Amino acid sequence: MPLRLLHLVGSAESAFLAGVSRAYAADCIRANADASRGAEPELDVTEQLIAYVSPGGAWSFPPSLADPSLDDPAPEGGPPPPPSAMSEREALNHIKRLRVDAARMQSAAYARETPAKNALS
Repeated sequence: MPLRLLHLVGSAESAFLAGVSRAYAADCIRANADASRGAEPELDVTEQLIAYVSPGGAWSFPPSLADPSLDDPAPEGGPPPPPSAMSEREALNHIKRLRVDAARMQSAAYARETPAKNALS
């Protein structure tokens, strides 16, 4: 059965936590792709989407975690938002419109996890 999977990645609190979250999410995305290709064909993850919250709280939906807009060019506490950044409210509405089948919470945005969890339930 085809599956649209959303990965919630990043951290509004720090670049360090955002980086840790990206590393875990990247491994998860690779594992899902590998499982779909052969090892577990019943796990048909046909589309993996990314919702990324950057330090400072701006949200974006990059095509991959390798997107250069996710790199933190500024020191902690003042990075510019990535291109096409959204507010939390806009992002949560966008997530609802995506109509995903499942989501993986891999964000390290502790203070902001509850609204995202509510949007996904």
